[in-house]
Amino acid sequence: MKVSNNFNFNKVMKNYNNATVKKTAKASGIKKIQDKIEISDAAREVQIATKAFRELPEVRTELVERLKSAIKEGSYKPSPEAIAKKMLGLDDVE
Repeated sequence: MKVSNNFNFNKVMKNYNNATVKKTAKASGIKKIQDKIEISDAAREVQIATKAFRELPEVRTELVERLKSAIKEGSYKPSPEAIAKKMLGLDDVE
């Protein structure tokens, strides 16, 4: 069956095209409203904290150098009990 020569198909397409044009014409008369966004005070604080966190250095160079120096000198003596407590999440428990 050839679709392009079908009378009913052509009639349907004509009606569809006319309806589309009318819908577009109606839509052009609608008043445009712009979107707004309001950020709460809590969200602003989170933004500030996030920005400050991102500005922190990834590695605390001063601390690393101090620990390297203490290890090299032999003066770094970590407590095995303190390490175990921190690993288990018990560092605040006495």
